[in-house]
Amino acid sequence: MSQRGAVHLAIPCTARPRCLATRLQYRRPYSKLGGKAPAKIIGQRIWRHAPRRVAFTSNNHHEGTRLYPWSATIGGAGRLGHCHGSVNAALAKLGGLRSYPTMNHHVAALVARLHEQPSHTGSLIVTLFGDALLPRGSAIALATILDLFESLGIGPGVIRTAISRLAADGWLVASRRGRSSYYRIGPSRRGEFIRAARHIYGRPRGTAARSLIIALPEPGPGREPARERFNRLGFASWQGILLAPDRPLPRSLEAGSIVLRATGGPESLRRLAARAWRLDALCDHYKGFLAIFGGLTADAPAFDPRDALLARLLLIHDYRRIVLRDPRLPATFLPEEWAGDGARRLCAQLYEALLDASELWLSHNGATETGALPTADSTLRHRFADLRGHV
Repeated sequence: MSQRGAVHLAIPCTARPRCLATRLQYRRPYSKLGGKAPAKIIGQRIWRHAPRRVAFTSNNHHEGTRLYPWSATIGGAGRLGHCHGSVNAALAKLGGLRSYPTMNHHVAALVARLHEQPSHTGSLIVTLFGDALLPRGSAIALATILDLFESLGIGPGVIRTAISRLAADGWLVASRRGRSSYYRIGPSRRGEFIRAARHIYGRPRGTAARSLIIALPEPGPGREPARERFNRLGFASWQGILLAPDRPLPRSLEAGSIVLRATGGPESLRRLAARAWRLDALCDHYKGFLAIFGGLTADAPAFDPRDALLARLLLIHDYRRIVLRDPRLPATFLPEEWAGDGARRLCAQLYEALLDASELWLSHNGATETGALPTADSTLRHRFADLRGHV
């Protein structure tokens, strides 16, 4: 069922494809196998639980392989095996698959990479609501979500389960009209979505701070609540003390703590920040982001609306999982070769390239209780404003 011009992502292989029919282990068992662990499905036929097939339309048969290697974990007796050939051929062996023949090869490679990772379906849904639906301020039909996530190879049962859990935790609120279900951001969680959006898309902190705050909450019943407040303000816990770049503190927090301010040379500040905030690991994540998404810059402006929305969703999903762990320290605290700035510029560049087409898909396909989705508010166009020349 291969298509002419399809990109073949090489899957290094020592096991024969016939193993796929009866003995298969995914790296995402809980999202693709109906909640069953691999041990529960060994020896069973699982044809209808496979990711949906995607076709990669490109004349470059090696481009996707080079940028986004993908593999399926199969084998017997706990042995790791792989299957040579294209993703289409490997997935077709699992049966019951649908195709998406117009998907851009870069987007298809990102989708394939998604299936390499542990299941983050609930997190992906949160990304969709926080990035695409927060500016529109309305509910969206479950059918629209199912349609979009089907392109990611995520089945309706997995989506319904993840959405139910998010609703139970207050992240989403459900409503019904006839036989259709609709979901919107829960009022109790809306503030968290807005704060996260400011952190993801907003301007980073200034570069002027050259001193540290050292905080020690006073012993007593208020100690742990005070530590939690310091943590929410971006303080790092290191060697039993709380540290942050110098900034104004709430009077109530400063009154119940011992607060000192210290200065140091640029090299000392960088070394301390690297250890307290584990900046080396964070920098590696940013470098990985650059390597994964850097190949999209040439093609992104030409993506069709569905591809644009899928690429935008996966872009922000990966970026927010890194940037929300970033304390966004002033430049004086950061290593000289800090990859976070380059990752933010790339994210902003791709976001702008994908925005119009992805919004077109939402406007044409997104459904609410009363019809089409409302137009996005002005906050959407001001995301990454400092990198796009806007005030």
